[in-house]
Amino acid sequence: MNQSGFTLLEALIHLVTFLMFMSFIVFFYSWINQLNISIFTKEHVSWEMFTYDFKNYFDDISDIAIEQGGRGIELTYANSDDKVQINQSNEVLRKQVERKGHVPMLVGVKNVEFNLEQGFVEIRVEFINGLKKERTFFVPHTEG
Repeated sequence: MNQSGFTLLEALIHLVTFLMFMSFIVFFYSWINQLNISIFTKEHVSWEMFTYDFKNYFDDISDIAIEQGGRGIELTYANSDDKVQINQSNEVLRKQVERKGHVPMLVGVKNVEFNLEQGFVEIRVEFINGLKKERTFFVPHTEG
């Protein structure tokens, strides 16, 4: 007998092993794709960058006020007379200083709502694609 070739049984075992390995690769690829969609979408990254930037505006403020029925916020600083307004303009959450300028902070916003209660500012944002995000910030030493 010539022993240099595969038997039918060996070929079937290799085929089953290959199919199992390929199904694992397909499962792993779909899992990575879903993870990429759920964590690294543009809105998630933009939201985290916005909240990181937004919390820095609460340093050394003397007064805070909610404007436009919750659609904006005005911050007055202790060491200057400048007032910073953050409000929605069309689909952009923007920053203005003394109602001048237009610095985009968050793009693709359908609706925004600010709420001030007992030293905490809560912001709720709904993006155009329906994604809703909210975050609460501690505001030290406010008078408003």
